[in-house]
Amino acid sequence: MRIEKIRFDHDAPFPEDVKTRPHVAFKVDDLGEAIFGKQIVVTPTEFKPGIRFAFVDIEGALIEFFQIG
Repeated sequence: MRIEKIRFDHDAPFPEDVKTRPHVAFKVDDLGEAIFGKQIVVTPTEFKPGIRFAFVDIEGALIEFFQIG
């Protein structure tokens, strides 16, 4: 298990929700499938070539899903 603490600059291009709320992240095989039907906070975004992520809200919990490859 890997745990990391991320801090965002005040002008980072993310919603305040993402910059201020703690979240957990899960690596998934299919990002589209993982977020389907969920309340989207940040739409699927390519971080680097081959690495995509999205944030969703599930019953008040902020969740990040990411896909590599």
